[in-house]
Amino acid sequence: IMTALQNLAIRSRGNDTAVIFFAGHGMHTDASNYLCPSGANPDDPTNTLISKDELSDALKAIKIAHLAVFLDACHAGGAAEIRSARGATFQPGMQDGAVRHLGATADAVSSRNVAIIAACGVDRGEVSYESSELQHGYFTYYLLEGLHSSAADAERNVTVLGLARFVSQKVPEATQSLGHQHPFHHIDGRDFSIGTLRARAPQPTPNGGPE
Repeated sequence: IMTALQNLAIRSRGNDTAVIFFAGHGMHTDASNYLCPSGANPDDPTNTLISKDELSDALKAIKIAHLAVFLDACHAGGAAEIRSARGATFQPGMQDGAVRHLGATADAVSSRNVAIIAACGVDRGEVSYESSELQHGYFTYYLLEGLHSSAADAERNVTVLGLARFVSQKVPEATQSLGHQHPFHHIDGRDFSIGTLRARAPQPTPNGGPE
């Protein structure tokens, strides 16, 4: 993950827009917050976990005009307290304040626009629910639905604020029978587009011509 972010920082330029998505587990201790890649080991956090500060520095190095980060890092399947061999207690999920801090740190580079959208509020005791029927977590499912078309504005643009509002409406509705899950977002700077829907091709009429 860190190598991919470093490569993105090298390739990105000026007015580019970058979208970063992480789905998996997050943890926090009294001292820090972490993303947990495959192979994460709380007994060796320095080498196997990605700390909030490491992630912030990696985002800060991506010097572009628009940066959107989607975090689904509090999956219900990982909602258990873990005590490491060194005695540190790891709680599930990245804390809300740490997630917001990512945007503020990245934005400190320049007057660019940075958006962070997270799957749920860990500080409120929430987790991110998954659906075997949808074959996705609810957050990821509605994030993709919004990107495909449902969050587009009248000009067919999908903006980060429009997408944030869409998932903030749909996810609580879909998960109300399971428990509380409310995505939240933090935007430093202005709203920006992360995609424009293609115009639909004219449909042929029975005589073979366009409608």
